Amino acid sequence: MNKKFSYPIPNFTDRRKSIIFWRYLRFQARKILYFPQVRLLEKTLNKEKNKHLKDFFSQRPYACYNATRRFCDKSFKANERVKTLIYDVDKGLACFKFLPEEQIIFSFDEDFELFLGYNYNVCEEGFWAFSLKFKKYTILQCNFCFTLENNLLLSCIQGHKYKDFNILEINKILTKKCHGLRPVALLIECSK
Repeated sequence: MNKKFSYPIPNFTDRRKSIIFWRYLRFQARKILYFPQVRLLEKTLNKEKNKHLKDFFSQRPYACYNATRRFCDKSFKANERVKTLIYDVDKGLACFKFLPEEQIIFSFDEDFELFLGYNYNVCEEGFWAFSLKFKKYTILQCNFCFTLENNLLLSCIQGHKYKDFNILEINKILTKKCHGLRPVALLIECSK
């Protein structure tokens, strides 16, 4: 018989025990405060038809913590947040069959490519991401989620910084190749 999913307890690590204590206390307070939402998440994941969701959250226990904190939009109420969280993962896994591999959407030349895949940075900003890459280095990433109204919610567009090369210079090169369309605008247009 399959093991039932239960809300994971984080493994807090720090040199000072007082910091671990306060983090654990804050975690427990949130879990008590949002107990109905935690139960909703557990009940949904333990249904037989939701095995794919259970596998997703079991492999990423940190993703469960969005039920008690925030997910993509701070204006979501607690129940709406959990329902959006579940719907987003269900819709994403149904649409993106190529995961866990990234899918190339298009490339400008051998240097610039746009990928669709997981958001590996912060799951509070959504589980899916468009990544604009220059020679395999991510220069911009647009994180998003699917809302209950079946829309895309772009929660964050952020750039990356590397010591090896100047990102501003790369953005100028890409803007020229795109006939004046800036990289951030390019990601927004691609998401439409």
